[in-house]
Formats: sequence, structure tokens, C-alpha cells
Amino acid sequence: ENFVVSSNQLSGEISPSLSKCGQLRRLLLARNQFSGSIPKAIGNLTKLEELHLGWNNLIGQIPEDLFHQLSRLESISISWNQLNGEIPSSLSYCKALRVLSMSYNAFTGAVPSQIGNLSALRLIYLGRNNLTGTIPPSLGNLSMLEELDISQNNNIHGNI
Repeated sequence: ENFVVSSNQLSGEISPSLSKCGQLRRLLLARNQFSGSIPKAIGNLTKLEELHLGWNNLIGQIPEDLFHQLSRLESISISWNQLNGEIPSSLSYCKALRVLSMSYNAFTGAVPSQIGNLSALRLIYLGRNNLTGTIPPSLGNLSMLEELDISQNNNIHGNI
């Protein structure tokens, strides 16, 4: 149920074969030296509750459909990488999500308004990217929200 190898010196690409571990609830690969992109196959881990890939050297875009089958996901941490592109709107499939940590990357575009429909969200960290646009009014729907960090982005504006 747990695959925890955080805080080591592991390197290379994250193997798509991890998707064969169908009982995984926790996939914690943070604080290593993994490179390459996030494998689309991780989206097949339908029992996954925690996905921590932060503090690596991951590059590229998050696969748009990565989250389609991850309705049990409670925590995603991919901060401190070199990921880019837009934050996928498919995050809206993660109905149990409590923690969203994507700071210190190079994400562009707007903060997806669909995030405001994730009623369990408590912590949102999107600071230090290249996000633009307005703060989605839908974030006002998040009654459980304790922290929102969208600091030091390109040009986020609008009303709070």
C-alpha cells in the first residue's frame, strides 16, 4: 500500500511500471533526483491517496488526464521541480483533495476555476510560478480553506 523512498539520492526517470502496483495508497518519491516527466500511467493508481513528487528535477507538463481516475487523492505535492504548462483542469476529479502543493515550478496560464469545486481543500500552494489572470471567484466556495499561497507569480490580479 505504501511506496516510500523519499529523501534519498535516487535518480533517473520515474518508471511507468509503478502503475502495476494497483494497491498503492501512498507514492512518496520526494527529495530525490528524479528527472523526466510525470508518467501518465500514475493516473491508473485508482486507490492513490498521497502523491508526493516534490524536490526533484521533473520537467514538462502534467498529463492532462493524469487525475481522471484519482478520485481518492487527498494530497498532491509536486513543488520544487521544473514543471511547466498549464495546471490541468482534470484536478476537478480529485474530490477528496485536501492539499494541493505546486509551488516553485514554471506553470503558466490561469489558476483553474475548477479548483473552487474541491470542497475538501484546506491548503493551496501555487506560489512562485508564472501564473496569470484573475483569482477565480470559485475559490470563495472553499469553506475548509486554511491557506492560499499564490504569491510571486507573473501577473495575478483582480479582487479578493
